[in-house]
Amino acid sequence: MDITPAQNGNFALVGHNGVGKTNLVNCFIPLLINGSRSTPAFNTANEMEKLGDTSSAQRNSSRHMRTFEGTVLGEVNPQPERLGYTYITLQSNQRMVVLGLGTQVYAGNPSRTKVWYFVLEADNLTSLEPITLVDGHHPDPNHFVQALAETDFITENQRVFGNRFHSFDSADEYAEYVARNVFGLPLTDLNTLTRAYQILMTPNLISGANSISPVQTALSSVQDKLNEDIIHSMIKAHDDQKNYQFKKQLYAELLSGSESNHSRLFRLHKTMHALNEAYLIQTKWIPYRQQLAHHSALKAENGQQQLQLNQLLQQLTNHEQQLKEQSDQLDQYTQQLNDQKQASEILDVLGFQKEQILEKVVAIEEKMNLIVEQRHQIEKLTTTKQALSDQLSTLKSKMTQSYQKLLTLLKPFKHLQSRSSFASSIEFTQNLAQYLDQLRVQRRQLSELQLQWQRAFKYSHLFTDTQDQMASKIDQIIQNHNNLYHALQQANQTIHQQGLATIDHDANQILHEIKSVQANYPDVRIDQQQLDQVDTQISTISTINTEIDQVNTEFNTISEQLTTSLAAFDKSNATDLNHEKKQLQEKLIKVENSVTHFNKAIDAQLPQKIKEVQNVIDNMNLERDDLKAKIAIQTENQQQLHADLKSTTEKLDRFTADMQKFLKHARPWLTESLTDFIALQEKRAEKSISEYVRQIEKLKALTQTLIKPNRDSADPLTPQNRSLNELLQGIGMSELAIVAGDLVFQDEQDVYQLNFDLPTLKANVKKHVPNDQTHLLATDELGTFCAAVSHQMFKQRDYLQQINQTMQQNNERADIKFKIELDYQRSNRQGNHQPVLTETALTEIFDINDTKMPEFRSLMQHKLEFATRQERDDLQTWLLEEFDYRNWSTMNILVKLPGTTDYRILTNPVLKTKLSSAQKTHATLIPLLIIVKIILDKCELKDAPRLLFLDDFAGRLDDENAQRQLDIVAAFDFSLITTRPGNDYSTLLADNIENTIYQVQAGNSDGGVFPINTVSIIGAWHR
Repeated sequence: MDITPAQNGNFALVGHNGVGKTNLVNCFIPLLINGSRSTPAFNTANEMEKLGDTSSAQRNSSRHMRTFEGTVLGEVNPQPERLGYTYITLQSNQRMVVLGLGTQVYAGNPSRTKVWYFVLEADNLTSLEPITLVDGHHPDPNHFVQALAETDFITENQRVFGNRFHSFDSADEYAEYVARNVFGLPLTDLNTLTRAYQILMTPNLISGANSISPVQTALSSVQDKLNEDIIHSMIKAHDDQKNYQFKKQLYAELLSGSESNHSRLFRLHKTMHALNEAYLIQTKWIPYRQQLAHHSALKAENGQQQLQLNQLLQQLTNHEQQLKEQSDQLDQYTQQLNDQKQASEILDVLGFQKEQILEKVVAIEEKMNLIVEQRHQIEKLTTTKQALSDQLSTLKSKMTQSYQKLLTLLKPFKHLQSRSSFASSIEFTQNLAQYLDQLRVQRRQLSELQLQWQRAFKYSHLFTDTQDQMASKIDQIIQNHNNLYHALQQANQTIHQQGLATIDHDANQILHEIKSVQANYPDVRIDQQQLDQVDTQISTISTINTEIDQVNTEFNTISEQLTTSLAAFDKSNATDLNHEKKQLQEKLIKVENSVTHFNKAIDAQLPQKIKEVQNVIDNMNLERDDLKAKIAIQTENQQQLHADLKSTTEKLDRFTADMQKFLKHARPWLTESLTDFIALQEKRAEKSISEYVRQIEKLKALTQTLIKPNRDSADPLTPQNRSLNELLQGIGMSELAIVAGDLVFQDEQDVYQLNFDLPTLKANVKKHVPNDQTHLLATDELGTFCAAVSHQMFKQRDYLQQINQTMQQNNERADIKFKIELDYQRSNRQGNHQPVLTETALTEIFDINDTKMPEFRSLMQHKLEFATRQERDDLQTWLLEEFDYRNWSTMNILVKLPGTTDYRILTNPVLKTKLSSAQKTHATLIPLLIIVKIILDKCELKDAPRLLFLDDFAGRLDDENAQRQLDIVAAFDFSLITTRPGNDYSTLLADNIENTIYQVQAGNSDGGVFPINTVSIIGAWHR
């Protein structure tokens, strides 16, 4: 129970399909957990939806191919009835525990099953073997021995084991005992662990699930739960003030501060104010505003008319001035027309002179540009020719050095030294390259001959050794048969010597060929490195020679171009050309100055200008007459406007007096002065009289509603739905009740009034408001709750960090990486999308030095006040859920896929569409393992079994992906019990953790005998 995978490794069952591996593994689950007899479902998705179910209800397995009853009765040749027991022994350094069940099954449709459960415990290593058979064990496993019935079984084991034996009639009692005494867990966590185990045992889990949503719900539910007594204490402290709070609400409904919008009396006063204000606006203000607008329009029109008259008078003055200016302009144009006739003749002569000068200047500039261009070309060709000459000298020097280096490399070549002296030519290098190719061919032939000679030499020694071995063998076999002995020895020697002679003859022939090649090609012994150096030098010489030819060709071409350019060079003097050009330019300036002077004296448009000025004078005379007529009409209109302004002023004075009178009598509803009233109305949007008529009717109805609200008989009698008399009665002031009659009426001054004195009623209510008894939630209860939640969340965050660190070590080698985190922005409760905690509250919670946590306390205070106002039949249960901190967040599994840089939440779409088959299996398994780890880490009993069960583990995974899953299993300190089909256990032995592989073989079930399966170790891994 308390050993880790590093000590005992993993346990695997292998064997062919149908031998009972899955059923055997599934026996562990009900025995270890909650007595569930359910077989594994072969549908992962269906099982996933049940993951969040924390009850221990038995699952309906009637439609499954494999059932608990079928296993007991025998799937092959089933029996009509079967009675027996199954149990497992768990042992740690401190205790031993036996968990098991007995069952009696009768065949039928449906079958009848009776099950009882038992637990054996001891605090030492004494062997605990439950008594299950009538006559004890039999040495022959195939011999039938009757099992004890339930009553006899319980009696016999109580007699032997006393109070160490415990029996249970129901799975719930058994599960409660196992949860408390074997694991140290709440039953709800144990049941969740069972659901996770059932899914992990599902064979098609290897293909991955299609839904990961239930896992997230289960992740949140398996977190450490807050002590509910803390929440109950906090709620009770708040409920103690509830009666006072309700009475306070009645006061608040009547009078919650003199200016509160929620106060009934204030709203009533405000409504009466709005009612009289609307009546005043309808009957007085709107007519006043209309007359005022008319008066303002008349004033604006009068000002506009006066402005127009002034503009007309100014226009007349301007016309007189412009008419005089146009007459003066006409006289000036007439004088200019007489002066410009002589200037036209002189301009014709100057234009001809200018054209001649410009033609000469252009010819000189073209000649100068040609000289400059020729000079630049000659300089460029000269520079290029010198550079090519220098390059040619350099290449020739490199050619000489290369030939010297080649001759040095050729000194070891005897064949070449025997020839006449070498000429430094390209022909020589070509012949030398051909000779080197022949030399390489002879080297390869010589190497092959030497290899043949070595083999012949080896065979010669082999024949000699074989002769000696045969002689020794003959000595051993025929020691006492001398004649036969000598004959065999002689035959052995003759045969081997003949074979040796043949081999020696062939070897001598090969040796002769080797010497012939060495004699004909003395340079064949030169090593390959020297040959490669000569080849390299030959290539260098060839390259340099090619470059010399190219440079010579280019040098000759440049020389020809330079000769041609020198022959064509113009010998003209540039200085003389510049002097001539300057003289022409000075002459041109003088001519242009003369042209400018005479052009100023000529205006071709002058006759047209004279005609236009005359037309302007005629038009202005007509406009002057028109302006005088308009001035007369404008003067008459302005006199009529003055009379209208006087009439509207008198009407405005009458409306002002009426409004002042209404405001005086409308107190206390309207208290502002006329000036303030007008200033306020001018800021508001304009409405029609009909709109105010409708508003008055609505306000009158609202006044009636504020005094006596209209409510349905089925509605709760909340403070907002109570009448004024009911509110007064609720606060104990029935004597102030309002009498029946018209609640709202108009007095002689047309002011709307109530049939009771509202200010006096408000004053009396204020006198009787009790001292405020409302306190913030009791400091002790709220502080205890906040501190407990902070401690749990702080511990929770550290625990998740430890899990992430563990997974991070595995992530370094995995292509798909995981981590887990809490998202406080999304509640895990359906329909609650608003975050419970703010960022400030979260900062306070995770600050170990912040013991006051004002933001968090304030949030909880508001949450409690809101929650306790709810009308619910299940209020207490709902409150526990509302203040369960586990519901304030969503625990997300985050995944980082290959080729991406960021983690993303593992959702159903990601699981279905973004992952390969192996990744999908990994992504389904990891969250389930985390759930199991969280539950097992919560066990109060430190030696609680950390077992993990997987059916058909890694069935469709390669070794690498299976290894990653085993790494997580080991990192979470699980001991793995798994099944594998056939004898496929290579994956298990590849995990570098000590493992034991058991093979299950089916027994014989002929003749109705229950098959006895055998289990044997067939593989193990040891460090």
